[in-house]
Amino acid sequence: MEYFIKASAVLCIFYVCYKWFLEKETFFNANRCFLLSGLVMASLLPFMVIPVYVEYMPIVFSENVLMAETSSQDTSNLFNISTIITWLYVMGLAFFSGKLIVEFTSLFSLIRTHKQKKENGFTFIETTNNTAPFSFFKWIVFNPNQFREEELSHIISHEKVHAKEYHSIDVLLAQISCVVFWFNPICWLYKKEIQQNQEFIADFKAQKQSQCKKSYQRLLLKASITNHPLVVTNNFYNSLIKKRIVMLHKSKSNRSNTWKIGIVLPLLALFLMSFNTKKVFVNATQNHTLNTLDYTTKPTQEVVVITKDFTDSDLEEIKNQLSKKGLILKFKGVKRNTSGEIIAIKIDVKSNNSSSAKYNLNGEKAIAPIQISFEKNGDHIAIGNASSNSKEHKMVFLSKDGKITEIDTEKGS
Repeated sequence: MEYFIKASAVLCIFYVCYKWFLEKETFFNANRCFLLSGLVMASLLPFMVIPVYVEYMPIVFSENVLMAETSSQDTSNLFNISTIITWLYVMGLAFFSGKLIVEFTSLFSLIRTHKQKKENGFTFIETTNNTAPFSFFKWIVFNPNQFREEELSHIISHEKVHAKEYHSIDVLLAQISCVVFWFNPICWLYKKEIQQNQEFIADFKAQKQSQCKKSYQRLLLKASITNHPLVVTNNFYNSLIKKRIVMLHKSKSNRSNTWKIGIVLPLLALFLMSFNTKKVFVNATQNHTLNTLDYTTKPTQEVVVITKDFTDSDLEEIKNQLSKKGLILKFKGVKRNTSGEIIAIKIDVKSNNSSSAKYNLNGEKAIAPIQISFEKNGDHIAIGNASSNSKEHKMVFLSKDGKITEIDTEKGS
């Protein structure tokens, strides 16, 4: 879920920058690179994490470890909001994936069932169907009966530009992004901008090859009819004919305006620093980096401490570290307040030697540091509040032989 939110935010940054600063400029090829970069960055940047180093002073904990069962309520729910959202997303993904597969099936069926003519690296396919001319990589499909010879020449020139520039790759990337991020309306608008910019490129280059520029523009007006193109192809017809004609008459943009392309960079940096950072704790006395707060209270005992500020990725990292030590650690029912602090958590630890311990905490305030201690051989595991001066709890150990040992902390024995 976090990945999709971050990826959508990056795509939104690129879309807004394009609409505000670049849409009316004639840097068509530069705009193409900008828009494609947006798709790539939206896919990759959420995985990038910037470490933020935080110094801490080691805390001395008592050797007694408390087993604090403050609530027996199971906070896990199979039909919670997260599960519903996941199923809705999977259903949407399946629907739009199926729709894309149908489009491809229709496209290749049309190509396979009609006469083909290869010329200068292009494959021309003549059809009798009432369909708009389009190209897909080196395939160019058209109905010759719909146009006069001069008009057909303009259309072929236009579609050749799409083929030479490999615009089909842009369309495929945009369409796949729409399938993956089908819930995000910005993604669909972004795809439209990519296709529109491709038309500007093809119009500009095709008109330069034309002996009569006015006839090419008249053809664009004629092309402004209702049609139903395939979504994975580059079509000569579209609903943006007026914009295409305006851009053909527009003077070239001043090169000094190319600074607008870089306006997205500080916004991306701000995004990374705001949402893609991770705290890395640095021991101020030993001057070395630790991913978790772990201390050794005895030569044969190891301790890991969990605080209220731990993120989901921090908890996952602890699971991975303890897994290397032969412990299976599970976190359930994690709840957070509006500040992102943990207020509820259920911990279950089990070793390969069958020693185990459980901890369940549920409240409205942020949790106090939780200490997980274990013998290096896995014989004893204990979980409890790291500040173990309370007289209301008992230290509880559950060893591999199933024997429970309780020590009354009030008596100190």
